[in-house]
Amino acid sequence: MPAPYQIKRLILSQFQQFDFCDLDFTHPDTGEVLNEVCLLGPNGSGKSTILSQIYHSIDSTLLPSSTQPGATDDSLILTEFRIGDQSVYQARSGAADAYNLGEVSWFSPGIEQTKRWAKLPEKPVSYRKFIRQFSDHKLGKKEHPELPDPALAFFSPQLAVIDSAEAENFYDFLYNRRRQRQDLYHAFLKHDENRERTVAEVEADFEALTPNPLKAFKGLWNSVLGEMGITFRPTKEPSLISAHTGEEVSFYSLSPGLQSYLLRIALVFCQYYNQPERRGFVFLDLPECGLSPELAISLVQFFQPNQPEHPGQLFIATHETEVAVQFEPQSLINLEFDEETGYVYHERIEIEEEAAESEPEEEAEEIAETENNKTEEDAPATIQKRAAANRYSRLKRQIQNLEDENKLADLVDEAFSIRKF
Repeated sequence: MPAPYQIKRLILSQFQQFDFCDLDFTHPDTGEVLNEVCLLGPNGSGKSTILSQIYHSIDSTLLPSSTQPGATDDSLILTEFRIGDQSVYQARSGAADAYNLGEVSWFSPGIEQTKRWAKLPEKPVSYRKFIRQFSDHKLGKKEHPELPDPALAFFSPQLAVIDSAEAENFYDFLYNRRRQRQDLYHAFLKHDENRERTVAEVEADFEALTPNPLKAFKGLWNSVLGEMGITFRPTKEPSLISAHTGEEVSFYSLSPGLQSYLLRIALVFCQYYNQPERRGFVFLDLPECGLSPELAISLVQFFQPNQPEHPGQLFIATHETEVAVQFEPQSLINLEFDEETGYVYHERIEIEEEAAESEPEEEAEEIAETENNKTEEDAPATIQKRAAANRYSRLKRQIQNLEDENKLADLVDEAFSIRKF
């Protein structure tokens, strides 16, 4: 099921390091809005800026990256929304302070058919000038789109925002989930049809109608924690338990990267769990920070469209090609900063397509070459296994989307051979 609405396009004009940047989030062949977008580029290329401005097109909650120097009244942020089979443009001024994100106006998609629109890349304009130039396409207040409130999650190395509020810490998260469940149960007890029933009957119906999310994502956590001899127990007093001593393990004894990984998965899982019609957006800024390549890839894959927890539209900014190759070529946008002009340029790239043609042994050689100087503990066998695991992940995604039966058989055979590896 598609998101209540989707972000189709973002244009930044005279905004921070962007003189003019036009990012199209549609499939180049079909024109369909992409469910996932990966921005790849080095430091200073504008990935975090773009990510935060997409987020602010949806939500007015200010993020730290929104108030960087260079955002002024003369800046223009233009976002195209796809709502059903209709499009509409939102224009915002770049000025942001502690209280608001600047002025907002709405425009019909008819602006694209004007000669003025075609000249924008050559002659970038400010928000004020844009309002004047396209006043004949500006929507009145009664014509403004009524957008539903989607589920929202924004994660960066310094920040975690869930539905416009700062995310809970681990122990508050567990306490609040348990408290919410208790409140739901007490309300369920008061239903007229339950007054004459036994406690066992009521509890059985409650469990069937309202599954416990902590039990549901237990397997997700334990697949990672189990390798460290730790188990998550979603009992009346949820806790982490050492498999060796049986004693409780403090969440804060885990590495900061692992803490972030576990909490992000749990927070977003609970946003959508047992709510099949709910859709929204997830933003991941540098998901690889503090994580091994395997965990970074696992985190990204958790939110991708082939997963039941997929939010609707996913936006990621990353430095790492190991993360980027998890995306189809049409979803990859490469950002480069030109030091001479001071401008940021972007282009679609096809990292995954190139990687998909290579064999696991070739991928192992490439990884070994890039990681040769990192540590001595990355033995060739370990590197080869990592390459094979990454290749296996990509094969699974290709198999799910492929219709050519001959090629499908070849991919399935390759996947089985890697699994035996």
